[in-house]
Amino acid sequence: MLHHVIEWRAALNEVTRLLKPGGALLGYDLTDTRLARWIHAIDRSPHRLIEPSELTDALTDLGLTGITVDCAAVAHLMRFRAVKPKELSQPPH
Repeated sequence: MLHHVIEWRAALNEVTRLLKPGGALLGYDLTDTRLARWIHAIDRSPHRLIEPSELTDALTDLGLTGITVDCAAVAHLMRFRAVKPKELSQPPH
């Protein structure tokens, strides 16, 4: 899904902003592999393929926790999950 969004980091930022505390972000996407780049080049696609490590770094930078990025299909696909931490409660006065 993210490879359809050129500014995918900005999109993740907005999703994180809208995600309720304790909510989970789940996704499934293509990864940046030679085959995916070749297919996108033939298709003349402007899409931006993402490395699993890039995605992990971006989710970490957003302050998300419980991040998992699992690759499948000979590393051509990735499933990911991250959780927005629950807001800290205010101490009693």
